Amino acid sequence: MNSLGLVCASSQLDDWRIIAQITIVCLLVFILWWCGSAIAQQAEESSGDPIERELGVVDQEKETAPDQTQLVELFKKISEQNEEISFLLGRVEELEHQVQVLREENRERYAELDERVRVLSGQATIQLSTDNLGDNSTEGGLFNRAIVLIEGEQFDEAIVKLEEMIETFPNGQRVPDGFYWLGELYSRDRTDSQALEKARQNLVQLLRLYSEHKKVAAAMYRLGVIYEDLGDSPTSLDYLERVIEEFPDSREAKLAEDYINTLIE
Repeated sequence: MNSLGLVCASSQLDDWRIIAQITIVCLLVFILWWCGSAIAQQAEESSGDPIERELGVVDQEKETAPDQTQLVELFKKISEQNEEISFLLGRVEELEHQVQVLREENRERYAELDERVRVLSGQATIQLSTDNLGDNSTEGGLFNRAIVLIEGEQFDEAIVKLEEMIETFPNGQRVPDGFYWLGELYSRDRTDSQALEKARQNLVQLLRLYSEHKKVAAAMYRLGVIYEDLGDSPTSLDYLERVIEEFPDSREAKLAEDYINTLIE
């Protein structure tokens, strides 16, 4: 049984559990009602004429015997149902555990694949400016220095250069690229909520200020992953679906589809 099938089976068993519990409640209500009616009838009969009470003893005994038999049978059925429900609840717990294990395994595999794709994508798309690589007084120089630091896995130093570039040249041509790479760098540790929030802010700025930039699809996809890591699944799904809808032929759209599948499995 695949992971999606396990989820369906768990959902069906969960429905059965609810139906069974409702059935038990209904049966108990019926029993209480029956007992109450019997007691009321006995009380009413006890208040009648003594002679009628004596004459009614035999008939009452005849009527009570089958009623008691029915009550015993009813309790027997309830006991059997309780045993069956206990068994089903045990199976539900087993299936839920299997689903959770599969979900975690899928997330781990996806995280590894995602990291490899990010590294390869970064190496393929980085474009160095024609400005002097060592000139930190220009926008291009700061950006190129940051890219060199990224390639050397000096990520903290690269963040400093990119933030310096954006602050010094807020209207520069490399600012949207700076927002994008800050989003990527800050989101490296998917367990650091503060860093993820900084990544989110930079990527949102890219989408808000540069909606036609070539990195928009990648920024949307990364935001989808970040929001999921921050615990906001609805917003995550919104961004991932936007990537698929607005950039259907892009690599990011395929990544978004794969990531959505890991969330629902």
